[in-house]
Amino acid sequence: MRIRTVLFDGALFALSMCASSVSFAYEISGGMREFFVTPGKNDYSSDSAAKVKMQFTDLGIGSVSLHLRLGVNAQPATAFYSPPLRTKKDDVEVMVSRIYHGNAVPVLKPLPYLNPDRGTPLALAEVVPVSGQNLFSSYERSLEPYLDTLSIRSIEEFVLGAGMGRFFGVEYQSRWSALLEMLQARVQGFTHFSLEISNERALRELEDSFSKDPVGFISAWQGVDRVRFTLPISSWLDSKDLTVKSGALVAQIKDRVSRIQAIFHGRKIIFSNVFVPACPGFTALESEPDCGTAKADWGKQTGALRSLIAALDALNALDSSDAVDKSQKTGFDTLELMLGSTQDEPLPSDADPRFLINNPEVRTILKERLKKDTHRSSVFLSPPRSSFRFFRPGDHKKHACIYFDEANDHDPIGAIHARMIDNLVGAFPTWAKERRTVLSYEKNDLATCDAVFYLASNFTLKAPDFFLDDLVEFSHTHSVA
Repeated sequence: MRIRTVLFDGALFALSMCASSVSFAYEISGGMREFFVTPGKNDYSSDSAAKVKMQFTDLGIGSVSLHLRLGVNAQPATAFYSPPLRTKKDDVEVMVSRIYHGNAVPVLKPLPYLNPDRGTPLALAEVVPVSGQNLFSSYERSLEPYLDTLSIRSIEEFVLGAGMGRFFGVEYQSRWSALLEMLQARVQGFTHFSLEISNERALRELEDSFSKDPVGFISAWQGVDRVRFTLPISSWLDSKDLTVKSGALVAQIKDRVSRIQAIFHGRKIIFSNVFVPACPGFTALESEPDCGTAKADWGKQTGALRSLIAALDALNALDSSDAVDKSQKTGFDTLELMLGSTQDEPLPSDADPRFLINNPEVRTILKERLKKDTHRSSVFLSPPRSSFRFFRPGDHKKHACIYFDEANDHDPIGAIHARMIDNLVGAFPTWAKERRTVLSYEKNDLATCDAVFYLASNFTLKAPDFFLDDLVEFSHTHSVA
């Protein structure tokens, strides 16, 4: 089994996969920024979280990356701080629980922002310090609110180093080593730690540190088992018409991957923070687009996504063979795709900004791609750290049938709670389960069920008479909830 990780502009996702069924050499993952809910509040609201969960489970994504705001007081900076308008620790834990309810696993990614209280801001690719050692201490303290979450929840991955490239020099090796040792003691071995290389300067700092003190470098970063890299969006995507520069993209990826492999041997490599915006004419700010007043063009966004996936599939084609020496891979292991609607990306008037992906063609592309990429097995994770279980549907002997009222954009409650029951049933390894809308029911379908759940959330919807008749008969000999 492998766990697959995914990113969307608004949340991070991870999927369970059978390694033998993967038909592409890299996996797709998604990430999610904090939502701008009102002019006075920036957070992962419960309503937004429910819609996000419904969408990524529909796509087949099983890992969600939550971007967390770290404030920087200035550039050059003297301190990190916790922005007043941010998602509080309790709210993060609620969002983590919702991710688990959707049969997914969470990734936490703290990111530095210069103006973290202004809508959906753009992250800093590089924090410039006034006093490096003092600012590093401030960075450590800014992570503290999220360490309790790491210690009490089963967090798949915690990302370090985003925007911290100036702190990758040899003089900071002991600081990173101590920080990683402390984090590992807090999580007791469950969480993976990754290092994000946010720009070219950050990678050069790491290469210089390795060349000066290779033994110290290896010791300092031994707690990191995943390495992320980003690319400037303007280097591979034309801002005027959203045309993908395939040749430049492939050349840069090969360069980054080979250099990362040279200093981080055997680590999983993730192409991170990859945006495919829907706004021709955007302004490029490192890996992120700033749409400004540009208008949405879903057709161009769809074309850009198709071109991006085609270029990456071609790059990684040779790596899909089991015979390939993995240390000589030219591509990466996971693509973290930042898609979706954010406060700074324009939307048609009828679009719902709480959805990750409003573009229906983009949803279709991703669903089809994910279906080809993996035959997904059942994974059930509950929030407590002690629960982690894999099993296959064929191993089950009993069958639980979960029916719910038809879902739509305005009434997703039935579908959401059906997934929660699906998750809970998954804690019992002798049970298989099936989730269906009540309107799809056909006469005598209950004959295959050993237990039935029906979530009647839409009081205006009339369930089929034959379903109700079969349910009455079924209740005489079986369990109904």
